[in-house]
Amino acid sequence: NNFLYPSNGFRNNLRFLISPNEISDDPFYKITLDNSIYKKFTNSENFLFISNSIGIAESLNNDKLRTINAFALGGLNFRGFAFRGIGPKENDIYLGGNKVFHTTFGYGSSFLFDDKDNINLKLFYTTGSLWGSEYTNNNDFKLRSSAGVSFDFLTPVGPLSLSYSIPVEKESGDRVKNFNL
Repeated sequence: NNFLYPSNGFRNNLRFLISPNEISDDPFYKITLDNSIYKKFTNSENFLFISNSIGIAESLNNDKLRTINAFALGGLNFRGFAFRGIGPKENDIYLGGNKVFHTTFGYGSSFLFDDKDNINLKLFYTTGSLWGSEYTNNNDFKLRSSAGVSFDFLTPVGPLSLSYSIPVEKESGDRVKNFNL
């Protein structure tokens, strides 16, 4: 019902990226499925939402998948953690992972002061994992989660989102970032 701030409806997105042997020095494939469902309450501006993402990436020539082509987790796709804050690192180099999933459950409300202003408040809980890196033995499936609140503003120059979230489950090497803009 709204491209920037949906509150009712659903969206599905399947992405398939392939870099074939014939035209690439680094052949690989990457498949990602994203799904979001929003359900608005009757006679109210309040809504529930769930957002899911799952992905897999593999090399096509039996070499290791380059880290630049691997998945990353943290930042905007997993609030409460820094960008590339979840997952294995070696010598401060982020390794990413060949497999990823994350799910966000939440409650939101739209505040419309007039036809020009729009502010959304969302309470959310996110859980997910990143695993399968071929560059480390420490790549087991380890669940992470965070909970938080976000304020989304529609400004004349575009959307602006401010969030505060706290990791609920984390690993010792994960980098935390509570505020996100």
